[in-house]
Amino acid sequence: ILAGGKSTRIGVNKALMKIKGKSLLRHVVDKVGRVASEVVVVIGKGDARAEFSKILPRSIKVLNDTDTSEYESPIIGMITGLEALKSEYTAVLPGDAPFIREEVLDYLFCKANRTDAAVPRWPNGWIEPLHAVYRVRSMVHAIRATLKAGELRPFNAIKRLDKVIYVPIREIRKIDRKLLTFTNINTPEDLEIVRRIMSKAKTGFYSSSHREG
Repeated sequence: ILAGGKSTRIGVNKALMKIKGKSLLRHVVDKVGRVASEVVVVIGKGDARAEFSKILPRSIKVLNDTDTSEYESPIIGMITGLEALKSEYTAVLPGDAPFIREEVLDYLFCKANRTDAAVPRWPNGWIEPLHAVYRVRSMVHAIRATLKAGELRPFNAIKRLDKVIYVPIREIRKIDRKLLTFTNINTPEDLEIVRRIMSKAKTGFYSSSHREG
């Protein structure tokens, strides 16, 4: 889970903002923890690890981005997390997407089996590299080659993989009808939309009995 950096339009680290008594990051971690046996959260180089650890279960590994380059890119955070994993496959997710569906993750893990990645793709060709499942070893090699070439886009790493399954969004819509899985927060308006959705939710998918202190 990538949870580093401040939003220029919100002014704080989005992952730490609270909605319904829980940080956005905790909403994501709680969903992912029901699917994955190993969860790693990658935060920015200058972020205080203790600030994140205190809102997460002890089983969650929190890592500072160790890259020393002057550039910022999701693949830099990705490789930090990937290199810490023991799993053969992993989902890569943003820390500000509170409506991630467990069933969608299960589906992507199944599609990725015996391949290097399962990446959602929209009808216009755009892909969702931060809502995808990757073979850990393959993606580490691909990212290293991408960074060595001076490239920073996740797509540049994905195209270096040998076998990628691009999952049509229409397939995911069968599981998540409104595609809320892909909802993330970039603006104050996005935050208000998420709060409205959560306030209308009755029980179950959007709620949890746990609240942070």
